[in-house]
Amino acid sequence: MVPDRVYAEMTMPQAFMVAEILFGAADLHDLTSPVHGNCPLWCATHQDSRLDAVGRGAFHCSRQFSVEAHGPELRKVDVSISVLAIDAGGQRTLTMELVVAGREPIRLTAAEARQLAVQLLNAVDAHTTALADASATR
Repeated sequence: MVPDRVYAEMTMPQAFMVAEILFGAADLHDLTSPVHGNCPLWCATHQDSRLDAVGRGAFHCSRQFSVEAHGPELRKVDVSISVLAIDAGGQRTLTMELVVAGREPIRLTAAEARQLAVQLLNAVDAHTTALADASATR
């Protein structure tokens, strides 16, 4: 599922839900002002810290959007996505984090999140088509 070979097996509805979350997180990312300053509307966890040389900065994190995936081999694998904004040096850096099975977070851009979502939806379509073809040949 991801470049680090961390993976989760999931049903078609679970893959669809993860894709929907990825699209939504990418939209939140794109709608967030790149201007350092106010807390983003989606901020669920806010931490002021000494992130820059002047001693001012903030870390903003959305709530975690999660799906518990179940496959034939792997069970109860959490797939979580959150949006992050880091304010430091008078600038705001936006990113997303994908966490699979509690492993190290994988940082994604909005474009990468959308690309992953499209790949999941393509897999769902291919599986659906294969099921339909198999039932038509019976």
